[in-house]
Amino acid sequence: MKCPYCVAEGTRMETHAHLAADHPDAVETKQDGETSFVFVLRCPECGSEAERRINPRGRDPKFLEEFDREIRLVAFDMLLYHMQADHPESVGLPPHSGDTRVEGSL
Repeated sequence: MKCPYCVAEGTRMETHAHLAADHPDAVETKQDGETSFVFVLRCPECGSEAERRINPRGRDPKFLEEFDREIRLVAFDMLLYHMQADHPESVGLPPHSGDTRVEGSL
């Protein structure tokens, strides 16, 4: 599988880890209100955007700092499902036919 942001290639698991390590800025995390957090990620291929509310235990204001890597891994997992379903050729996967939308993707 090819990285959707650069020329790196590897297995899905390797690409997932690469995204978190080398492209963390692709996922925007922010505090939305006093106790609510969200992450936002855009597909580099089509511009589809996913914004998901993050539900921290205890509404800890340091939650985003403490769980930054895990939040990005969830976002990149969603991106990879989206890429597999909607843009397989752009990440080096064979094309497919039919509806392949995956619940939880962008």
